[in-house]
Amino acid sequence: MLGSMTSRRVPPPRVLVLVATLAAALVLFAATPPIVTLSVNHCSAAGVDASARTTARTSHSRHTQESLDSSPAAHAGQALRPPAHTVVNAARNANLTIATFATSANRGFCDTILSAAAYGLVPTVIGWGDPWRGYRSKVVTTLAFLKSLPPENIVLFHDGFDVHFQASKQQLLAAFLRQNASILFMAEKNCWPMTDERCDAAFPVSPLPRWAWGPNTVYQAHSHVLNIPHFINAGTMMGYARTTTALFSEMARRVAEIELAGNKADDQEIVGELYLAGAFGIKLDFWMDAMMSMHFSKDDTTLQPDFVNFEPAEAAARRVRRHKITGTVPGVLHFNGNGKDWMESFAKSSWWRNTTLLDRASVVFRTVGGETVQWEPVCSRFYLTWPQWVASLLDSPKPF
Repeated sequence: MLGSMTSRRVPPPRVLVLVATLAAALVLFAATPPIVTLSVNHCSAAGVDASARTTARTSHSRHTQESLDSSPAAHAGQALRPPAHTVVNAARNANLTIATFATSANRGFCDTILSAAAYGLVPTVIGWGDPWRGYRSKVVTTLAFLKSLPPENIVLFHDGFDVHFQASKQQLLAAFLRQNASILFMAEKNCWPMTDERCDAAFPVSPLPRWAWGPNTVYQAHSHVLNIPHFINAGTMMGYARTTTALFSEMARRVAEIELAGNKADDQEIVGELYLAGAFGIKLDFWMDAMMSMHFSKDDTTLQPDFVNFEPAEAAARRVRRHKITGTVPGVLHFNGNGKDWMESFAKSSWWRNTTLLDRASVVFRTVGGETVQWEPVCSRFYLTWPQWVASLLDSPKPF
């Protein structure tokens, strides 16, 4: 036996090295996380199922890895996506109510309505035509409107003067349902009006990797362009009507108490306290999927053709802003804080400002009473050039 063993031929060293290399490669391949496509179909702005024509066009931007290395260098520049959930049928069957509060118009309000119309959305404007009676009146009036909605409706409530839409009804519903939340608020880079110490100690961390904004990413209470958004912003929210009504009922109670004590109420502070207390199941949209705060986030997005809502020939001229870090296209952009500094420049680069691409005569919004208000008589004056403005003054009736 010993003789037969010693008589066997031993493979050359080069063969052994080759076999070992192939084995190591197979192990490495098996350990590599697979690339998966989110199981979320998209629909056109008109609400028609467009999954058949958009799957191929959007798959390149819908990829994520199921597990991610903790090293920044390993995935530098790679887009991260929310966990995949199948929400297409739920989004099709859900009812979405879009509402805001405004008593009068300015250019920011008109851009909000214009951008909504570009995606087939008609917001209800609470308080329209009424005199401004203070913050408490706003909360109470909004609460009355919410009570009139079916409890299973999904409500998107947003600030009236600094919001741009870039998603259809089905896209907004899918983005909300992917979060598995009863009520969802924006995440932003600044903690306000609480103290930095409380913000740092109390607010949960974001699920985004610690290095998401690169090697110089920070995690702090006050604003910074490289801060990870993980603080609540009250400017835009989505939630089921039953939960949203309960939230506004509690807000109205707290506002009354604060003002009775002679102090000024602030919705950001009230909502922040409720979030930290775990009330109403409030969650934050860390992925900037349904909504995004533009405060200190000017360079966090990039323009890309909207292949989801438009055919290829139309998409090149109709671009949306994709988040560079998460890969999402936020349905709502909220220009809070210093975001207002570039709100107008963003609007000018948006396709819905182009009168050849969007028929402004068809743009409308609704009042709580059910009246349909045409956009042009309310808003066209805010878009006049200087010569047009002078001409309008000359043509207007004189008081003498």
